[in-house]
This record gives sequence, structure tokens and C-alpha cells, in this order.
Amino acid sequence: MAVILKEEANIDVVYGHNDPMAKEAYDAALAVHRENGMIFLGVDGLNGPGGGIEHVKNDQLYSTFVYPLCTDQAYAVGLKILADPSFVPDKQYMVKSSIVLPETAKRIYLAK
Repeated sequence: MAVILKEEANIDVVYGHNDPMAKEAYDAALAVHRENGMIFLGVDGLNGPGGGIEHVKNDQLYSTFVYPLCTDQAYAVGLKILADPSFVPDKQYMVKSSIVLPETAKRIYLAK
């Protein structure tokens, strides 16, 4: 990100494929006083110290996206395949994700 910031004068949005990538991009922009005017987006939505929801709450990321890992569904499909080798799993499974914005992050950060 530091190299890109030196080469590109106009950056509106920075997408990190996970929250740590997005946060590191934010930190790089902050180091050269270019964090304002850019939106930083992450993916993971971990809720705890150092997680994406905390970074959104602290206005370091604009948003993060929470998505389920679906390990329970993968496990169930694996058991079906083991029980019946002719079983053909669906080609596509829908995953319900959600966006966490600053007002949401402030409400849900570490909520029990």
C-alpha cells in the first residue's frame, strides 16, 4: 500500500480481502496523512480486540462483512458423501452475510 500511495494520487476505496489487510492499508495511508477521503473495506467481521468490528467502531475501517464459515454444512455434506459415494452435492450453496457499518459496530462490539 505504501508503494501504491506514492504512485497513485487519487484513491477512493481500498478493499482488503480480510480485515487485517484493510487495516494495514489504513495504517499505511495514515502514516503519510492520506487516510481522509478514502474508504477502507474489510472482510471477516471478527468481534474482539484487533478484529474488524473494532476497527469499524474506531473509524479505521468504513465497514467489514461478516459471513458464516458453513463448517456444519460442509461436515453434513461430507458425511453424506461417505455414506453414499454416489451422492452428488449441490453445485452452489448460499451463504448469508451481513455488513457492519460504524453505527452497527458501536452497538455489537463485544456484545454478549
